[in-house]
Amino acid sequence: MLSRQIRALEKDLGADLFRRDSHGVTLTEGGHQLLDDARQLLAVADGTRRRVVQAARGRRRLVVGFRAGVVVTRALRAFTAAHPDVQANARRVMGAPPARA
Repeated sequence: MLSRQIRALEKDLGADLFRRDSHGVTLTEGGHQLLDDARQLLAVADGTRRRVVQAARGRRRLVVGFRAGVVVTRALRAFTAAHPDVQANARRVMGAPPARA
């Protein structure tokens, strides 16, 4: 089934994508070009899919409250790298410092 689909694609493109011989199968120049372009197209399609899903459900947000002297930058950067679909912000919280013992 896959071989037929590849042959149909080659026929549609008017170009061989694979070199087939007794040693195996390798990509032709056209096959390499299709592979390079397909990677880019799939990445764009995946990004589009993610943005559509985000738009449909609304952007997820995380607000991290911190007090003066507490550094949250590294943790916030790590979180946003692991969860690019979440809009993360840090906000300084004002108030009395905790009581000392």
